[in-house]
Amino acid sequence: MMLAPVIFVAALGPFAADWREPIALPETAEPEQCAQIQQTESSEHSVVIRPAPVELTDAFLDANQAALSCERELPLLAQGQSKDLPSISIELDLSALSSSSSSQNRTSSVSTKLTQPTDTSRYELLAGSGCSELSTPLDSVAPASVPGVALALVPAGQAAAVASRSGAQLLREVALDSIDKTLALMASDNAGLLALLAADPDVSASQPEHLYRTAAVTAPDPLAGLAYAPQRMGLGPLLAELTGAAASVAVIDTGADVEHPDLVMSSIATLDTTGASYVAEAHGTAVVGVIAAAKGNGEGGFGLAPGTDVFSIRACQAVSIGALAARCRSSSLAAAIDAAISADVDIINLSLTGPPDPLLAELINAALDAGIVVVAAAGNGGPLAKPAFPAALPGVFAVTATDASDAGYPAANQGAYIDVSAPGVDILAPGLDGRYPTVSGTSFAAAQVTAVLAMLIELTNADQDTALTDALSSSAFDLGAEGPDIVFGRGLINGCQSSVRLGMPVAQCQSSQQ
Repeated sequence: MMLAPVIFVAALGPFAADWREPIALPETAEPEQCAQIQQTESSEHSVVIRPAPVELTDAFLDANQAALSCERELPLLAQGQSKDLPSISIELDLSALSSSSSSQNRTSSVSTKLTQPTDTSRYELLAGSGCSELSTPLDSVAPASVPGVALALVPAGQAAAVASRSGAQLLREVALDSIDKTLALMASDNAGLLALLAADPDVSASQPEHLYRTAAVTAPDPLAGLAYAPQRMGLGPLLAELTGAAASVAVIDTGADVEHPDLVMSSIATLDTTGASYVAEAHGTAVVGVIAAAKGNGEGGFGLAPGTDVFSIRACQAVSIGALAARCRSSSLAAAIDAAISADVDIINLSLTGPPDPLLAELINAALDAGIVVVAAAGNGGPLAKPAFPAALPGVFAVTATDASDAGYPAANQGAYIDVSAPGVDILAPGLDGRYPTVSGTSFAAAQVTAVLAMLIELTNADQDTALTDALSSSAFDLGAEGPDIVFGRGLINGCQSSVRLGMPVAQCQSSQQ
C-alpha cells in the first residue's frame, strides 16, 4: 500500500499558525515512510522518528491491505542521541487513508512540536522513503528564535520600565524613527515573558527574536558558468550604456569587503546594526559584488550596476570566519530597514529568509509606503519549505534562481509568492581576501534583479514605485508551466524588454532569452 504523508512542523509561539499549511511529499514515495531530524553539522547528533507498533481500534497497519481506515492517532517513537537535541512530540494521523481509486485525495499527516531549543537553524528535516527523498532546513518549516529573548515595541523612554514590570533584563533599545517607536530587546528565563509583554499597556506589539539566514551555498565548481547572467537576462544592449548611476541600493546582509579589488572603487557606505562592529564577510561581499563590482578595471568580473550608490548594512553575522552562511535577528534587521528608509534609498535588497515576523512586516510596509522597491530572495529550502519571509510579504518582489540553461535551482523554495526568476547558480562574485568564488542561491538571483532595477532607474529616471517591478514581471520570459507558476513565478527577467515596457525603446532587444 502506498503511504504519501503530508508533514506539518510547528514551533511553539504566537506566530506558528502562519506555517501550518501542509508540505506535500512526492506521490512516488515508497510504503516505508519516516521523518528524521538531525543536526546538519554532525551525524552524531540526531533524532530519528520511527513508527511504534500500535494496535488500532478499527484497523491494523498492514501493508497487504487494500485500504486502511482509523479514527485515532498513531503515535511515533522518538529516539534521541544527544542532550542538545530538541524535545519532540510527534503524532501520525492516518485517518481514512486508502489506496482505492475512490480515496485518491485522502492523505495522512504528521504534526510536530519543538519545545527546546527554539533555534532550529542547525537542524534538517528529511522525509520520504528511508528519510532520503526530500530534505529541507528545519527552520524553513519551524520558526527559529533566540531562547529567552523577546522584542517589544514601546513608547520612547519606556523600555526600562516595561522590562522591570515583566521581570526581564533590558538588553538593548533601538529607536525606529520610521514608525515612531522604540524597539526593546529583553531577556528572561520566564517562559511566560511574551504573555506578560502582551498584557502590558505600554507594549504595542511583542514577539520572539526570530532568526533569519542568508540564502546561499558555495558552488562546488569554482569556475562554472562564468558571466552567463547578463546574456540570459537580455542585458546586452543596456550594459554598454548603463551603470545604475542614478540609483541607490541598501544591501541588508553581512558586511562587505570594501577593500576588495573589485569593490574598492565602488561607492559603498557602511553601517552595523548587530551591536558589534562592521566587518567584511563572504555573503555580503558577494551580494554587493553582483550589484556593484567595478567594470573595466582589469580585476575579476563586474557588477551589473557598478555606478550604483550602495548602502551596505551589516545586520547579519557569519556563522564562522569566511562562511557564506550567516544568521540575522529580527532586531538588527528592523534597525537596518529603518536606517535604509531614513537614507531614502531607491531599493532595499534582502538576500535572506526566515519566518513571518510582524515587526519586520511593519518596517517593510513603511519602506514600501515610502516608495522604496524591496527585493528579497525566495529561499533555498527546497520544494518542502514553507513560504520564505520577507519574500512572501505582499508588495515585496520575490526572486528565485535559475542556472545557465534556465533550469530552476533545485534547492529553491516554491510557491505562489514568487514573482520572477533570475540567474543564481554558479555566479562568479567577489569573495574574501581578493578571491572570486562562484556561488549559488536565491540570494544572488535577488541581487541580479536589484542590479537590473538600478539600471532601469538610470535609464528611465522613473519614480521608485511598482512601475519598475511591473515592467520586469510583464516582460519576463515564461519558463516551466505556461503562465505564472510556483517554480519560476512570471519567468526569467529581461532587462531590455523591461525598458521597452517602461516606454524607453532600446535597439536590438531580443524577444526572449533564446
